[in-house]
Amino acid sequence: MKWFSPRLPANRCVCETGLLLGLLTFAWPAFGEPRINEFLAANNRGLADGDGEVPDWIEIYNPGAKAVSLGGWALSDDAAAPDKWLFPDIALGPRKYLVVFASGKDRADATELHTNFKLNGGGEYLGFFKLDEAKAVSEFSPAYPRQRQDISFGHGAGGRLQFFDKPTPGRTNGSGFGGFVADTKFKPNRGFFDKPFRATLTAATAGATIRYTLDGSKPTATKGKVYAEPIAIETTTTLRAAAFKPGLRASNVDTHTYLFAEHIAQQPARPAGFPSKWNGHSADYEMDPDVVNDPKYKGRVAKALKSIPTLSLVLNRDDFFKTGQGIYPQSEGVEKATSMELIYPETGEGIQSDGSVQIVGGSSTRRWKTDKLSMRLKFTSRFGDTSFRHPIFGGEATDRFDTLIIDARLANVWSYGGGVEPPNQRARGQYVRDQYTADLQNQMGGHAPHGFPVHVYVCGIYWGLHMLHERPDEHFAAAYLGGSKEDYDVMKHRRATVVSGSSRSYNALISATSKNLSSDAAYADVRSQLNVAGFIDYLLTNYYTGNFDWSHQNWYASFNRNAPDGVWRFHNWDTEHNLERVNENVTNRNNAASPTGFHHQLRKNAEYRVLFGDRVHRHFFNNGIMTPARAAESYLARLDVVDEAVVAESARWGDSRRPKPFTRDKEWLAEKNRLLKQYFPQRTGIVLKQLRSHKLYPSLDAPTFSRHGGALDEGFLLTLTAPKGDIHYTLDGTDPRLSGGALNGTAKRYSSAVGIAGTMRVKARARSQGEWSALTEALFVVEGSLDALRVTELMYHPLRGQAEFVEVKNTGDTSLDLSGVTFSEGIRFTFAEGFQLPPGAHVVLAIDAAVFTDQFPGVALGGVYDGRLSNGSEKLVLSDSLAKPFLSLTYSDQPPWPSRADGQGFSLVAKPLGQAGDPNLPTSWRPSATFGGSPGRDDRPSETGNAPPYAAAGPDRVIETDSIPIAVHLSGVVRDDAHPKFPSVRLEWSLNGNYVPVQFATVDTAKTNATLFGLGQHTFRLTANDGEHTVSDTVTIEIRRVAAERTFIAAGSEWRYLDNGSNQGTKWRARLFTDDKWKTGPAQLGYGDNDEKTKLSFGGDSSNKHVTTFFRHAFEVADPAGVTSLEGALLRDDGAVVYLNRREVTRSNMPQGSIGYTTFASTTAGGDDESAFHSFAIDPALLVKGKNVIAVEVHQANRTSSDISFDFALSGKGSAANQPPAVQPFAELTVAWPSAVRLVAKVSDDALPVDPGRLAMRWNVQSGPGNITLADDSLPVTTAWFSKPGRYVIGFSAYDGQTVANEELVVHANGDAFAAWQRVHFSAAELGQPKISAPSADPDRDGMGNLAEYIAGTRPRNAQSRLAIESIEMDAAGEGLTVHFRTTPQRRYRLLKSPTVIGPWEPAGALNSPPNGGPATLVVPLGQAQFFQLEIPAGP
Repeated sequence: MKWFSPRLPANRCVCETGLLLGLLTFAWPAFGEPRINEFLAANNRGLADGDGEVPDWIEIYNPGAKAVSLGGWALSDDAAAPDKWLFPDIALGPRKYLVVFASGKDRADATELHTNFKLNGGGEYLGFFKLDEAKAVSEFSPAYPRQRQDISFGHGAGGRLQFFDKPTPGRTNGSGFGGFVADTKFKPNRGFFDKPFRATLTAATAGATIRYTLDGSKPTATKGKVYAEPIAIETTTTLRAAAFKPGLRASNVDTHTYLFAEHIAQQPARPAGFPSKWNGHSADYEMDPDVVNDPKYKGRVAKALKSIPTLSLVLNRDDFFKTGQGIYPQSEGVEKATSMELIYPETGEGIQSDGSVQIVGGSSTRRWKTDKLSMRLKFTSRFGDTSFRHPIFGGEATDRFDTLIIDARLANVWSYGGGVEPPNQRARGQYVRDQYTADLQNQMGGHAPHGFPVHVYVCGIYWGLHMLHERPDEHFAAAYLGGSKEDYDVMKHRRATVVSGSSRSYNALISATSKNLSSDAAYADVRSQLNVAGFIDYLLTNYYTGNFDWSHQNWYASFNRNAPDGVWRFHNWDTEHNLERVNENVTNRNNAASPTGFHHQLRKNAEYRVLFGDRVHRHFFNNGIMTPARAAESYLARLDVVDEAVVAESARWGDSRRPKPFTRDKEWLAEKNRLLKQYFPQRTGIVLKQLRSHKLYPSLDAPTFSRHGGALDEGFLLTLTAPKGDIHYTLDGTDPRLSGGALNGTAKRYSSAVGIAGTMRVKARARSQGEWSALTEALFVVEGSLDALRVTELMYHPLRGQAEFVEVKNTGDTSLDLSGVTFSEGIRFTFAEGFQLPPGAHVVLAIDAAVFTDQFPGVALGGVYDGRLSNGSEKLVLSDSLAKPFLSLTYSDQPPWPSRADGQGFSLVAKPLGQAGDPNLPTSWRPSATFGGSPGRDDRPSETGNAPPYAAAGPDRVIETDSIPIAVHLSGVVRDDAHPKFPSVRLEWSLNGNYVPVQFATVDTAKTNATLFGLGQHTFRLTANDGEHTVSDTVTIEIRRVAAERTFIAAGSEWRYLDNGSNQGTKWRARLFTDDKWKTGPAQLGYGDNDEKTKLSFGGDSSNKHVTTFFRHAFEVADPAGVTSLEGALLRDDGAVVYLNRREVTRSNMPQGSIGYTTFASTTAGGDDESAFHSFAIDPALLVKGKNVIAVEVHQANRTSSDISFDFALSGKGSAANQPPAVQPFAELTVAWPSAVRLVAKVSDDALPVDPGRLAMRWNVQSGPGNITLADDSLPVTTAWFSKPGRYVIGFSAYDGQTVANEELVVHANGDAFAAWQRVHFSAAELGQPKISAPSADPDRDGMGNLAEYIAGTRPRNAQSRLAIESIEMDAAGEGLTVHFRTTPQRRYRLLKSPTVIGPWEPAGALNSPPNGGPATLVVPLGQAQFFQLEIPAGP
């Protein structure tokens, strides 16, 4: 079987039906072999890895009675590449489990294993391979079925493949079920319709029953109509369906909303099935006839409903509207399950997800403002999908969301009913104000919520125009700023409101800003905690828009506490009170512990004021974001989207505060015109004046450029002007002004026009009488200045263990400034400001820095890119710092593109400029001359055109074992270009140092096994020679003695317990406490779940149950010092505190502080939390010699709790007593003399004592009629030759440093083996012809007589089969010779040397043949020898 064939795709078939298990082929391992026992391909809230993430996982189980070394075993999701991920050489004990995370992280550390691939929840191939036997031991072929979130798949009772609600990684699988009913399919799909139609429902599972509902409720096995025929859809309808079949899990509930815009425009005031009152006042669902029937809007309402995307929420109507149950009357704090559909009317496309919905809006939810309330969508496993995945806000935003806000807008809208200028706020209705402020911050390079307007429907009722946008919480921060959500502290509104994490780091920022910030040190401290430039930009968005409901509230801030360079960043939120009065001044705001409070403290620092002025100049001048035209343009872009949509909003909510509705053509257009004609033209100058009054913008005008940046023709001259003062400028990216106010030494005083060449960032300030202006800066790019930049090498399809990389070269004769140059398509990378690439120089980018530097330790890495090069075809685009593409190339893996660059270990190299043309043509490329590529240098073939072989011995590994010998799998990789002059490669494994006995299965194959007989570090070398080049690589494998596992308390053990509800104080925790009057019983102990072995009492009153129950268990430890680790595993419901010998060792789901017998648990435990064991480490120093006691108190969350559960296990690791080596007794052997015999001793040891940690073994002759020659008397497998026939006794001993084990082997060397050999090779007639068959005869005339052929193991009728030296090579240094010859099995070869052809001869080296024979070499010093002789000893 060809193990390395990455270009051959596996045949995969993913079936979408529910009854899959009968179609799935699963290969069972041989009895007792390890297998894939369980896996989870959609892990969301289950087992976490050491990084705190929850990747998928695969569980391997060894059902046998002996430990199995996993060296040489592999996992793969590709049947054509069985060795995709190799196990390290770890031992899997008998009846033990091993969990491997399928995370793609590729880690072979014995402490936690991660594959280099991830599992596909949609179904794919999965195999567990034993590479030496070239077979899949267990596999799911062609693919396992589609998986569900947090439901595992594997072997159930009787070995049947099943799904499991409760995954059990590392434990015995529980009861499972056979599969799922296939999802229902709808025809047609959701969307807008003009005419009635009939909807068809189908499910691929034969015999399934489909039930559906039309009222928003979820169908169940007993609820909903049974589908029998197509359903008539005549008006707006929410159709929900699911399929059911006994023995299988029901399908998901699928939801489709069918919308009829003309009908929606006539939505009545009292639709059937909906409540007539909201919170005690009349409900209003009506689309106002005054708008719908107005000649101005005739037909426009239906058009408006289709002008923007639609968001349909479908849920049980009572869950939304019913008093005491629904989220609408209860306001905040209540969430209900909902279906969410996003429908795009223009394309007819739609996407659906399941989550939860709740009302949000703080005090506004009490209806003092409006009945149109905002909502929050959340996506968690409790309600369905763990996230909503769709690029709803375009390519610049994330495409994965945990939370989305359906923002109704509560201020400056037509439905506003609050107490601050209600008439004015209603008249100002525009429906984009808040999102506009967020847009400004994003355009300035900050991070604020992305959003777009949607029409919202609730249970089929049109609910109005809303803004769907992000919430800047920990999920948002991780998506845009990096890291994980667990890394972030998030605050909102005020110092006491923690959204995520804690307020500790925010309080540190408060403390830092409370100091005297005129000090440089104090200001530096703040800058280390706050992104000051981004903070100023954030302030400017609020100052410019005049946000007066801020900053005492209405802000978010995030901080990555685990990032070394983590800083606080502020995000705009709820900025509805903006764009109101053109002269609005909020620059005087000063709210403590908030953005404005920090700002007023920072204003004391001169450098902060300078930076503030620079940011103002960037955004208020030179077509910046807040210049009148740009600010109006951004606003108009938002407004144009809702221009027609507000007509529908006018009909729905325009009359909610007055009989005559607010309309688009009157109030909305009037406010639009006010803003465009009055606000935006004046606002920039007004705010600039306000900031100057606070000395936040200099009085000295900044320089202006004759052209403010952009693409230029070569030879352009830039002029700089300023009304007052001298102009100082720089071209190297630095500021002309140094911190403190001094002039930068690299700055030039402007006197004449500045020539622009290449890429230049010009920075300039005016200076007059010691005063500096704000900074003017612009980026220029001369057309064609980057033409010399070429992509010269691509490793797009590396082999396993190789690095993927891209090489770029400056082929010109001048240095190139790559500042801001970006790989904008294919991969994503931006060169840093000031990055210079000298002429002829290369820069290399890689996908993984660690892998690259490991493969190319001497090559500088220019950076790490995002994305991955396609193994097939990919387009790469390089854009300049102005985002203008200047280089584009598309490579391919299809002929005539070089095939050797496609997964064969070679890179794709651009031909030299004189030979290359269009980089998009395959004729411009060739495969690299060097295996693995040549990043960072020109790729030059050797003079012969032959590239050296590539040899990789594999990654260094650590193996833990409790016994020796141990079989180590060596998985090397050797590749060569198969040059016609040097077509073959010779391989050889060797062990450096060789101080520990080792036996190789083969030495001349890349993949082999080596058996080691000792602990320690062992360095193996893999050497490859193609006849011209010799290369080698090493792998170091450390063998460690694993600590013995010990069980002190097993799960299900007997416990003493007290369940009378009494106060036991603290004495009961003591080791010597007398508990003989307590009750006893086996775990699990508890009540209420019907799975307990011992039922506990809760007292006589079910409404006043005992809060606390006490448990104790004693165990013995003979040698506490020998216990190196302890681990407890606690099952508790609800909470518990655990003590060892009176010392608390953990508390779970319990409050901090002192614990009494009436202390309640922190929360009510449920689901996996109450039924799973919670593991924790315990300090073994707490153990004492003799009796030890674990004491546990289990607490309820309240006195009416329905159940209680308790079980506990205690295990540990430690040293054990040394056991003597074990040598298996021999069976007597009978061999035909004078042939050789293979001696095999089966020996094992516990690898103790750790020093020396190895076995010393010896064969010795005890008796016999002649002498015995042994190939190697120190290895358990060797070859012996006997000088005479007869009975021999051979002893074998194994010594571990303390004890020795001995066994004897009896060998009977009988008969005439040479005669038997003659009968095999010659016919009866030939046996009577001495010239052919006699011992000295040479029938094939190869110079070897028959007896010599017999001794050498060669064939007497084949002249090519003979004992001979094939070749002798001198090394490059001229210091040594390599002698090549071929071997046959079970022979010992001796090389002799002599200065003359007639002798004298002396030994030059010896070796035993590999088990299967084959090529061999001996290396000898050059010395004076000129002649060599090879022999095989026939006897002693």
